[in-house]
Amino acid sequence: TFPVSDQNEPGMMAINALQPLVYGNITDIYSHFRSPVPDRIKSWMGIPLIARDRAIGLISIDNSEANAYSDEDVQMAVAFANQAAIALENARLYEIEVREIERELDIAHQIQSTLLPQSLPAIPGLDIVGRIIPARQVGGDFFHFFSNGPDQLGVAIGDVSGKGIPAALYMAAGITAIDTQVGNDIMPGDLLNNLNKMLYNHLRENKMNIALQIATFIP
Repeated sequence: TFPVSDQNEPGMMAINALQPLVYGNITDIYSHFRSPVPDRIKSWMGIPLIARDRAIGLISIDNSEANAYSDEDVQMAVAFANQAAIALENARLYEIEVREIERELDIAHQIQSTLLPQSLPAIPGLDIVGRIIPARQVGGDFFHFFSNGPDQLGVAIGDVSGKGIPAALYMAAGITAIDTQVGNDIMPGDLLNNLNKMLYNHLRENKMNIALQIATFIP
């Protein structure tokens, strides 16, 4: 990085003009380019890095000999600068995209956490605990509690194939489907059959599957 307060500085002039700037002996014009003899800069060219019609940087090339650069040298430097600008801009856009994806995954993780049981059933004689730690921000593992009647407890433990957002979506669909089917003392086998009829076609179309175990506790 370098200061940009001086708009008459050669580098800033090249950036503002979006054009290469070349001097045969720059020390005759700008004293701050001088360094101890005999290594002071004479020939200099500044090539702006241009992406999306704006300058994102500058390539500064110098030589201790005067008039060292030909038109061909400038063209080669511009070609290199164009490739460098594309690479830098792509890297910047990729970084922005990754940050956005991470932000969305963090939100998805928070939403998915609210779909899991927020409180545990209080059933005399049972100690119940449940916890999910996904390999990524979101995943397809889930557990769920439901009730078919007083003092009855239903437990569902499932695993959707794959990881990430698709698995999380089907995890939510699985929990919702279970809640729509419970009641009237439905037994685990019948509940699984009903769930299979509801979800099978969608899962097959998307080449997904849910491994699900359901058990009921009736004291």
